[in-house]
Amino acid sequence: MTGSSEEDRCCPDSGDGTPGGLVTVWEAIGADREGAVSMAGRGSVGRRERLRRRQGEHFVGRHGELAVFEANLRRDPGADDYEFVFHVRGQAGVGKSTLVRRWRGQAEEQGALCALLTDEVVGPVAGMTAIARDLKRQGTELREFDKRLETYWQRRREAESTSLVGPEGEGGPSAPASLAARGVLAGAGLLLGDPTGTVGADQLARGLDWARAVRTRVKDRRDAQLVLDPVGELTPVFIEDLTEVARDRRSVVVILDVWERIGPGVEEWVHDVVAGERYGELPLNVIAVMAGQSALTPGVWGEMVREVVQVSLEPFTDAEATELLARHGVVEESVVATILRLTGGLPVLVDMLAQARPTDPGQVGDPAETAVERFLAGQRDPARREAILACALPTEIDEDLYQLLLADARPEEGCGWLGTLPFVTADAGRYRYHQLVREQMLRLHRTRSPRRWRDLHTRLVDHHAREREALEVHLITLGARQWGDDRWRAHRTAEIHHLLCADPDRVLPEALADAIPACARGSESLSAWATALHRAGSESGHRATLDWATRLTPRTEDAEGRIAILGHLITAPGLPVRERARAHTLRGRQYVGIADHTAARMDFDRAIALDPDYIWARVARGESRQALGDHAGALTDFDHALDLEPDNALALADRGESRQALGEHVLALADFGRALDLEPGYAGAYIGRGRTHDALGNHDAAMVDFDRAVELNPEDAWSHLSRGLSRKTFGDHAAALADFDRGIELDPEAPWGYAHRIQVHQALGKHAAVLADLPRLTELGSDIALIRGFCGLMRETLGDYAAAMADFDRVIEIDPCDARAYDNRSRLYQQMGDEAAALIDIERAVELAPDNSWILARRGDLRWAMGDHAEAMADLDRAIAFDPRSAWPWLARGKNHQLMGKCGAALTDFDHAVRLDPDNVWGLIMRGQLRGVLGDHRGAMVDLNHAVAVDPNSDQALVARGRTHRALGNHNAALADLRRAIEINPENGDKYYEIALTHRVMGQEGEARQWWARAMSEFSKWVERAGMEKYLGRAGSVLVHCACSRWDEAEEEIDALCGAGAKGMIFFHTMVEELDSLPPEPGTDARRLEDFRERLRARAEEHFPTG
Repeated sequence: MTGSSEEDRCCPDSGDGTPGGLVTVWEAIGADREGAVSMAGRGSVGRRERLRRRQGEHFVGRHGELAVFEANLRRDPGADDYEFVFHVRGQAGVGKSTLVRRWRGQAEEQGALCALLTDEVVGPVAGMTAIARDLKRQGTELREFDKRLETYWQRRREAESTSLVGPEGEGGPSAPASLAARGVLAGAGLLLGDPTGTVGADQLARGLDWARAVRTRVKDRRDAQLVLDPVGELTPVFIEDLTEVARDRRSVVVILDVWERIGPGVEEWVHDVVAGERYGELPLNVIAVMAGQSALTPGVWGEMVREVVQVSLEPFTDAEATELLARHGVVEESVVATILRLTGGLPVLVDMLAQARPTDPGQVGDPAETAVERFLAGQRDPARREAILACALPTEIDEDLYQLLLADARPEEGCGWLGTLPFVTADAGRYRYHQLVREQMLRLHRTRSPRRWRDLHTRLVDHHAREREALEVHLITLGARQWGDDRWRAHRTAEIHHLLCADPDRVLPEALADAIPACARGSESLSAWATALHRAGSESGHRATLDWATRLTPRTEDAEGRIAILGHLITAPGLPVRERARAHTLRGRQYVGIADHTAARMDFDRAIALDPDYIWARVARGESRQALGDHAGALTDFDHALDLEPDNALALADRGESRQALGEHVLALADFGRALDLEPGYAGAYIGRGRTHDALGNHDAAMVDFDRAVELNPEDAWSHLSRGLSRKTFGDHAAALADFDRGIELDPEAPWGYAHRIQVHQALGKHAAVLADLPRLTELGSDIALIRGFCGLMRETLGDYAAAMADFDRVIEIDPCDARAYDNRSRLYQQMGDEAAALIDIERAVELAPDNSWILARRGDLRWAMGDHAEAMADLDRAIAFDPRSAWPWLARGKNHQLMGKCGAALTDFDHAVRLDPDNVWGLIMRGQLRGVLGDHRGAMVDLNHAVAVDPNSDQALVARGRTHRALGNHNAALADLRRAIEINPENGDKYYEIALTHRVMGQEGEARQWWARAMSEFSKWVERAGMEKYLGRAGSVLVHCACSRWDEAEEEIDALCGAGAKGMIFFHTMVEELDSLPPEPGTDARRLEDFRERLRARAEEHFPTG
């Protein structure tokens, strides 16, 4: 067994006068004691069988509860009334632990295998470990689980040996992690117009640092995932082993005692295991029993709570208490009545008073006053009595602590005799008192001799401090973190516990300071620290410590819960200035994690005001400024941090990121280089430097760095994805796809890997592959606004408007203030023909982001489509004024100038856009097309060659270049480009129109005729669509009708465009430009085409004068 708890021993002795009161016979004899020797007498039954019999013989009351459990054990697990989850609940001392141990005896009598967990368990991994250890002591091993558990601890120690993160409590997303996170999201189009990445990137970056540390040190992919998600990786193995064990047993019973203490750390995991939906399904003959004072959490168990057998224990009835007293020979009615009145029927107190066998009411003492004397009644040796009291101080006693506490006054023998005491449980050379017994002894110790109380606790403090300091030397040698080592943490916890008991007023600020790194490690670590403070406060009777233990107990496991606790710590009296600054810094990190950068900045500012030389506050504020796009301010903080610590690799990498963002690429390279000089194995810095090389266009140098990162971390998904992103950016789609495939293989739960791969599939025209990846990406990012927005964009490009709309709706549901989501949905409404809904959404987007040039340009685009050209141009002018460095508004305004026939103004805008973004494919296409209209075909060819070089799979770039080839007389080259464009995207009518026109120019009218028909078919499909595509389809139809001399049909389409108002007639100038280059159909009157063109020109000038 793993230990005892506060209700372990509510059963009486055998009635022979031996003081066994607070112990079941099973535990009094000590079946699990270290060194016990089984001696089978002649014709006797086995030791365990005899213990079970005695346990049953001396158990008093609880007949109904015993019957319920035994009947369930006898049922077939397949029966409808078979139960596999029990919850025993009742107040302290009511006998919960005794009952579940009797249940254990019942189960073992029927051949079951049983395991017991007590309050030593603080989380799922510890819980599985305790179960495996208990079963192993009984001769049953969980072999595969034990192997993976050993691997976990070994690999975790390796991972925590990294020195690339700040001290305990300071860690936030490092610069390379932030850089990679924003690069990953931006590269996948997930920032959606938000270049600072203030939403989403920080959450991603916080995970990347730990993942980087793990994958840097742990090369095996499965082992790395084991360290990153130990519960998720170990539990399925644990369940498989336990299932295998259960095949050979009638049942396996797992008891989780003292639920009020262990429940908060394991409740969700226990639910998931018994429900069988997350980690795998246990067989029905594995029974879970939970026992404690607290109820099950409704939010965790939900509907599953109906499957739990609830057993509520109340104090003994008068009849049950009378039976227990009779077992001790206490039968005098007045004595029985007095005991019942004093104890309220609480079994542990009834039994304690009964052991003195009083015959007169006057002999019955108050249990609170006489408890210790009752417990020590069988001890006549004063030295032993003092030893028993002294050994109650630590929560567990072993030989070292025994000798330390007793010094020269100890009895000659070792501490093994403690295991013979009825209120002590032995476990492999360690001894633990029953909690109620220990509490009474501690109270007596503290009040009877305060000086000796302090002296003994001080000895324990010195012992644990020496052990902790010795470990620190070892951990520093390994480069490991102190709070990440279980042994170090255990000694530090014990040290603080005994310090608080010895001198609580002086030590409490130190204990609260240690709560900060405990909080940094997560809710489980913080809960354990709060429990330690609560135990110390209870034992020392120090109200302030108890109050702080309550404040430090996490109410929730998320960032909000840690923020609330850090708020308490920040106001704690006596906390040193550096620790208060540290708490502000950590709370700021938590705010960053939930994207509340304003609150984060306030905390970082306060930390620096308290301690201007606190380097980690400077780094944290710099990173916060980075996230908000204030890279100049961030540089100030990083410079200050590096003044304090010039060789801080993290701060150097941070500064490199900000310098890169400000265009100071050479200086950024220097910072990343210096970080790598300090930490040659820093794969994240190679990735950061590689991205900087990419920004400078040094793709070869970038690939060297990315290759090195992959070499350092061949099993790290992040390294492969970063290299793939670089390859994708430079058009090496095949190699990029290989990297993304490998990244997804290494980390199939990473949504950004799928996002990148989808983009490559799309670029390669692999639409089936895009459709195959989208559902998985949607599943992984179901609640992540950035991911769902990306999925919506992809589905929109594939024409699945209904699914795209569902994605955009979900984004807005997740974040009602996401301006980009409203913008995307507005555009989709526009394409679906619902311009009114589109306008409502784009107005909301502008309201949320009034200075966002992209969104203003989008509203201008919508207003233009709705015929409100003046307001549209005003929006585009404002967008350019807000952000003159963004190419998109210049392109949109240039396109509108061209549609209005203002080619000079359009060319000026296109020139400006291409200067801002020389590789912007659409900018190159639009300028190239306009140059062709103006007769500058060679200039057009330069632009279009560049566009095709940047994106060889751009069908529009190939169409535009094909037109230019035709204008230059290169007809075969024109046809080659146009046919390639059709291979890439066969759905647009303009490609077929251009092929037909090329054949006509070549004098191949027979060939041209079939292509006119294909063009007409595609344009007719567009006419059936909504929004601008309808009018583009009609404009294209006019051109085909004119090419085929169908003048009546052409006039009908013109009338339809006029009927649509400005949004239809806006294409008249473009149509005139096309008709200028259209040769008449051979054998027809050329004047008909000329007359039609000039009438259309007049209409265009009437509505959109070019002057």
